[in-house]
Amino acid sequence: MFSSQNSIDTINALMKGPADGAAEATTAALQSMFGKQEIFFQRIQELAARNLIKLLKLNHGDNLDIFGVLRALQDDEILKREIQTLGKSGKDPDLCIYFDEEKNWKTPAVGLRVQIEKLVSNASCAK
Repeated sequence: MFSSQNSIDTINALMKGPADGAAEATTAALQSMFGKQEIFFQRIQELAARNLIKLLKLNHGDNLDIFGVLRALQDDEILKREIQTLGKSGKDPDLCIYFDEEKNWKTPAVGLRVQIEKLVSNASCAK
């Protein structure tokens, strides 16, 4: 059985490399750790996670870790700045359109934030 710290280390390692690959790998790893959900909610949460990680990867490259993802989920102002930064860069206009509509990601992001907070807090408690 993996500890929470091992899980965090694994996720951080998966966030390296190209944005699309990192988003897919990280989302798959997070979903495997979060357990069973209704398929509809699982897919919506996967999409939100994938797009959030891709957004942050495009802005920060390999300088992204699970704590950066969590900060963006916890603070609307940070997330708004990240969306604006991506928009100004012109790197992925379709992703900007996704984030322009809060209904696409806001509710699923709450569940994702809670799950990542639990993972991070469990790792902190284990130290």
